[in-house]
Amino acid sequence: MYTKLGFYIMIQKLLSSFLCSLVLIGMTLPLPARADVKDYEQEEGTLTNLISRNGYEVSFFNTPHLSDNTFTMRIYTPGSISGCARTTGTYVELDTAGDTLKIEVVESEVLLNDKKPLYAHNECTITANQSFFDVLLDRNKLMKSKIEHISIRSREYGDFQTVDVKIKKDTIRLTSTMPREEYNITFWFLPKNTITLQAPNAKNRDDVRDAIRKFGIENGLTPIEDVVKSYEFAHDAHNYLLFEDTEGRFTKELGSLDDRVPVGKITLTKTRYGANGSFEEQYDLKVIAKRTKNTYNNEYIKRLR
Repeated sequence: MYTKLGFYIMIQKLLSSFLCSLVLIGMTLPLPARADVKDYEQEEGTLTNLISRNGYEVSFFNTPHLSDNTFTMRIYTPGSISGCARTTGTYVELDTAGDTLKIEVVESEVLLNDKKPLYAHNECTITANQSFFDVLLDRNKLMKSKIEHISIRSREYGDFQTVDVKIKKDTIRLTSTMPREEYNITFWFLPKNTITLQAPNAKNRDDVRDAIRKFGIENGLTPIEDVVKSYEFAHDAHNYLLFEDTEGRFTKELGSLDDRVPVGKITLTKTRYGANGSFEEQYDLKVIAKRTKNTYNNEYIKRLR
């Protein structure tokens, strides 16, 4: 089940936007000469200044195609800009100082393609420009280095707020403390053979998780909360559950993340109303299996006195 949930972090100074760039912890990547902010002035196009620079969001994704230890931290500004425009490159450098992972970045800019007149017969290609960058991290290396904080510094805008990170074998928790509130986001590492059982035709008002759990156990699957003890489902997860398929009963039929395989049905009861009053009626829902695309990021806010 693909679930995207961002985590909003207030920062101490203005934060610009980011374009996709991939870096790996343990490596220090030098910023190229053209990464200097003044070099953007040499690119053709008018600076839009339409991207918010007062905050960013963070979400985590697993990377099962690499290893069980790796995961991606995506830092992005919400929304996108569409039109006759393009986004310049983002440059990122990683380093460690004590228990802090330090990220230095030169942000991307959105430029209008307005150097030539755009007549009716010479229209531009409309593109959506979303700004973010991905940092590929290794859980074991972070634990070995005893990383407890993550800081971001902009070449142009200075230092951002440092956030706390707590890394365990099964989870990563990111915490940002404000004067009156504490923001938290949790990411879970799941086994490679984790699958999702879903009843896609279940209505939003129907919670069918108990029936899906019974179906999964009867088919030799282990509920994920019995494997990863701290796992928590999204509050709106009414029609799916995650399981570990230790015997490969269903995963052997799932060759890619996009595969959907019907695996059976669940029988439920609903209350109907007729001329003689209410009565119970049984109905069936199809159950499908699919691989878990990424884990759910649990977000919550704690009020501070």
